[in-house]
Formats: sequence, C-alpha cells, structure tokens
Amino acid sequence: MKERVPDIPGYRIERQLGEGGMAHVYLATQLSLDRQVAVKVVRFSGPDSEALALRFENEARTIAQLEHPGIVGVFDVGRTRDGLPYYTMAYLPNGDLSKAAIRGDGERIADMLESIARALGFAHSQGVIHRDVKPENVLFDREHRARLADFGISRSLSRNVRVTADGFAPGSAAYMSPEQSRGAPVDARSDLYSLGVVAFEMLSGHTPYQRTDPVSMAIAHHDQPIPRLPPEQSHWQPLIDKALAKRPDQRFQDAEEFIAALNALRGTLASTRIDPALVRPGPGSAVHPLLIWSLLLVSLVAVGALLWPALNARRSVDTSVAAAHASSLEAARLDPMLLELPARIEARHWFEPEAGSASSLLASALASNRSKQTLLVADDFVRAVGAVIDDALAAGRDAPAVALQAKLDEFVRAQALGDRPASVELRATLAETLDQRLASAERADRPESVAGLASLFAADPELHNRWSQLATRWAPGRALRDRGGPPMTVIPVGSGHVAMSVHEVSRAEYLKFQRAEPRAHARCRPPGSALGLVQRHDWSDPGFEQGSQHPVVCVTAEDARVYARWLSAQTGQRYRLPTEAEWRAAAAQVDVNQSACRIGNVFDQSNSRKLVLRDRFDCTDGAEHTERVGRYLATSWGIHDLVGNVSEWVSLCPASVLNCAETRAFGSSWRSGREEPLLDLRDSRREDAAALDVGFRLVRELQ
Repeated sequence: MKERVPDIPGYRIERQLGEGGMAHVYLATQLSLDRQVAVKVVRFSGPDSEALALRFENEARTIAQLEHPGIVGVFDVGRTRDGLPYYTMAYLPNGDLSKAAIRGDGERIADMLESIARALGFAHSQGVIHRDVKPENVLFDREHRARLADFGISRSLSRNVRVTADGFAPGSAAYMSPEQSRGAPVDARSDLYSLGVVAFEMLSGHTPYQRTDPVSMAIAHHDQPIPRLPPEQSHWQPLIDKALAKRPDQRFQDAEEFIAALNALRGTLASTRIDPALVRPGPGSAVHPLLIWSLLLVSLVAVGALLWPALNARRSVDTSVAAAHASSLEAARLDPMLLELPARIEARHWFEPEAGSASSLLASALASNRSKQTLLVADDFVRAVGAVIDDALAAGRDAPAVALQAKLDEFVRAQALGDRPASVELRATLAETLDQRLASAERADRPESVAGLASLFAADPELHNRWSQLATRWAPGRALRDRGGPPMTVIPVGSGHVAMSVHEVSRAEYLKFQRAEPRAHARCRPPGSALGLVQRHDWSDPGFEQGSQHPVVCVTAEDARVYARWLSAQTGQRYRLPTEAEWRAAAAQVDVNQSACRIGNVFDQSNSRKLVLRDRFDCTDGAEHTERVGRYLATSWGIHDLVGNVSEWVSLCPASVLNCAETRAFGSSWRSGREEPLLDLRDSRREDAAALDVGFRLVRELQ
C-alpha cells in the first residue's frame, strides 16, 4: 500500500526522495524560511512503538546538537498530524557516494575519507556513535564536499538511548563491524571499521565480503580473512588491514589515528608503497578464520544479531573444521528433521507456531534418539534463546524477556534438560543480570523499574526476598519525580499502579512547553459577560489574573496530549492523560465530608459580587477565579485539586490506546456551585473545545 504523504505543520511536501524499512524521506519546503529541506518520517510498529518513537525523538534532539561542517545537521524534530515522529535536515542535491565517480581515484578517495573521519571524530567526542556508515549516507553538498548524514539509528553513549526495534542490530550488514553484527555494545572503533569497508569498496569496486543474506554476511565479517586489494591499490592494504581488524583493540582507536595514517598515505599515492609501521595492526591481528559450522550449527551460531556470544562460549576457535562439520552431519543423520532447524531459528520461530517451531523439532528429535549429538544441539538452542533473554533484560526490555523465559523454562522442564550444562550456565547468567538490575533499582529506590521481573525474582530465594523488601516501598502515596517532570504520587488502579501528578499542570510548566514547541491555541470566551461574545481569550490571557503557579486553562484535550508527548520526550518516561478508572480511583480518596472550600476552589461566597443564578457554596475559599495549584487539602495519597480549581481532561479509552480521541472533562471547577457534582463527569464538552475552567493533570506509567 502506498504511503500517505505526511501532513506536517509548517512544511509543504514536494515529493518522495526515498524509503527504507521504517522510514520515508521527502523533499519539502519549510514555509517560514522558504527553503528546501529533506524530511525523514519514521514509522515504528509493535506494542513498543510509542516508546521507540520517544527514544527516536530524544536521539534526534541529541543529533541536532552536532554542528560540524562534515555533518548534515538536524533542523527540526516533531510529529506529523498522524503522530509519526520526523526530523528535517538540509537537502543536498548532488547525490551520495554510492553514485559518485571516484572509485579507484586515490586522491579523491583520501579527501572523502578524511572529511568523513573528521565528522565521525567530532560526533564521537560528543558521545554519539553513527552505527550506519555506508556510501548511501555520505552526501555531497553544492560544493561537492562529502558530508555524513543519517544519524537516525545512532545511540547517545552518555544517555544510553537506543531507538531501534527490539533485537535488531541496525546498519547495513555489508558494512557492519563484527561486534555490531552480533548485537554487542559498539563504540567509535565500530564506525571506523565501517569507514574501512567504505574505503575498500571505493578502491576495489566491491565490498570486502559478498554474501546473499545478512546472517552469512555477519559470519564473513566475523570469520573470514581480510581480503586483498588489487595490485595497483596494494599501498592502501596496511590501512585497510588495521581498519578491518576483527578485534576492536587492534584497529584505529579513534578518528585522529585514522586520519594520521591517511595523511601519511597521501604522500605515497603517486607511488605504490607505504610504510607498514604507520598502520601496523596490533599483535595477533593476522586473522585466523573462525570456524564456520555447516548445516545446523552454522545457523545456531549466527542466528539473529545477538546469539554469537552464547554459542561461541562452548566452541573453541581451535576446533578443526572437519570436527565441526562431522558433528553437524552426525546430528542431521540421526534425525533429518533437524535440517529444518536453522531456518526456524533464523526466523525466530523458537516456540511458535506450535507444530513447526524449533522447539517442537528438537522435542521430536530428543524423543526418537536422545544421543550425545542431539543433546549438544539442544544445548546450543538453550544458549541461543538464553542469550536473547539476557540481552533483553540488560537493555530493559522486560516484558518480552519474561515471556520468552517462561517458554524456555517450560521447554527445559518438558525435555528434562535442567541439569544440562547450557541450562546451568543460563541460570547463573540470568541470576547475575537480575542481581545487577535489582541492585540498580535498590540504589535508585525505584521498584517500578523492575516490577515486571517479579516472576523471575521468584525463582531465586535471595532475589525474591530483596524484591519483596523493595516492593513494600511501592505503596499508595509514594512520591516520585523524574528529572524535568512534575511531582508525582503512586496510586493503585485495579491490579496495577500508576503515578499521578499531585496537582494540575501549572501555567509555568505549560510555558516551558510552549517555548520549546510553539503551537496555535483555541480561543475561549469569558462566561457571564456581556462582552463574552466578542472578547476571546487564550491560555496566556484568560481574561482574569493568574499567577505562574495557577492551573493552565483554555487548553483543548489535544493540547494536553501534545504536552504529554513533549514531557515524555524530555524525561524518557511515558506521560499521558489519566483514564477514567485512574481518575476515579484518585477521586475516591477525597473526603467529601469536609467543607468544599477546604478541599477545593469552588463557586462560593468569594464570588458574591457576581450576579448569577447558580447556588454558591455557603463558605469562603478565598479565590474569585483560579487559585495556585496545591493550595487546598490533599487526599490521603497526596493529590490536590481533584475538587475545584479546574475540571480536568480525562481519556475514555484504555491506557494502551495512544492518541485517544474519546476525552471528557471530569470534576468540578472554580465555577461549580452546590447543584453540580464535585467528583464526576463534568459535561460532554467536545475535546476540541477550550474553556476558562478546564485544565488537565497527567499520569506516568510505571511499567
């Protein structure tokens, strides 16, 4: 299906420039400056799509701070009207390196490499790794200078922000370093490896390794010797050898070292020699090919981008090719069905579908012949899945890790593999990872950060006891506050918990958002005024005096949702409007036997000068219009202003529904008299309407 042209305020989309698996790139005109820009719109899928989008926005803002002549900078970050994240950057009309006519031209290749290396060096100094250096991301500006683009899948080292889909090692397989292809942490040396691949391709006309699929390409980068350049380019070989060393500690350690070797090489471009000492790899860097397992064991070693470390632990690099080949063939002879196993694992069909999964094939093989070779295959399967689980836990992807671990546990029990070496190793590895996660939560006093791991803690008495002690601190009314976020308090809702802001969003808080992301606001008119039909006000001037700590008014439900997305991007946590169940759970703690003027700002004797037909409360709360947030009595959970001050936008959809359009105003306001409910649906006000007595508060998800 053709991608719908995005609607982005302030931009006119001219045409599509390209597309990838998750993104579309468009040529657009930025209307305010009448300049052409490239717009990259990203579409994430799956249950974690909103979290990934927020991480993407955080990362794009980090990249926007990279101002360097060799980097195509980010101009703007935001969301389309459909809620898709995008960023804009300079439009460079002279194409990319993949189409440039410089192959084999040593001087021009050296100039390009130096420019990109300097750009990478600057990015690395700011804690940013590119992770996708390839010819398509080297663009040429109007002066035909090489500039590095698309840091869109990079990661900020200082904030550990990852914006790629779960379990997916980003970048193009032909240019990935060995550590990147197996999903291990990467640093500057991985980018320089990719730059070395680009150099080899520009010199020889092809990439170092040619394979037909990402898995075999990853194996080649990990196992195969560094190829030789054509004889006429052999003076580049020492630089290539060091750039493409398999181990990061044997490569160029930073961009400056790469540039120094490149500059030394420049003087020899007219000749055919270069001093090998200038780029000599470290000891042992001559690559002894790691073993490639055929049939079953090849795919088990290489499956996904995260499995190599677990599988490689048992197989020594000194094992002969013949022995590994014989082992895999013997297992296949015992049960030919095992030949289907690699494809099932590569597709991540570990346990589903039930009739054709990798686990079902192994179960059948074990039932028919529980031989040493079949058990070794089962060990490799347990290690492979366990590596994915451990990586997900280390990265904080708790829900999929717990679900996968439950299925693996069931398989291990059913096949009586609990005493096998792989199962013993996995229990020890997971215990270590869980201990680190729990210790981090204990130090930060944040039980919510590991709440999803309760079932895994239960398997270890010591971890279960520590978790139980930590969880007791997660009681209703427990205060928490994110950096850059409002004060919150924990409230129970059904069988779960959320954190709710202790007061409504204030004008000062909303002003920060408006300055960061200016937006047009709906107008609202003052009630009870003869001039009400012509006097139109907005949140910054509601027609009556407000201080910075008064609740913001004249905001629509959409204004509130956009504010929540902005705050989520600032804090890295998911903020949203409360659901009806969450708002009612908080409201149930209000002591309605108290005087209304003590628990909230309502229509009372303070408004006695106004001639209206509504019944006033027979008390005085001291405020004619709004009052500062938190001024009145809090509930037992520490929440203020559920009664009075302003009614609040509440979502009528389940919490899992993003951008819910079913929104209503709940609760009373400074205009509510005795005949109106204090704690119920206020009215059926349209969500695109703005009123002088409607504001909002937020909740923050804890899991």
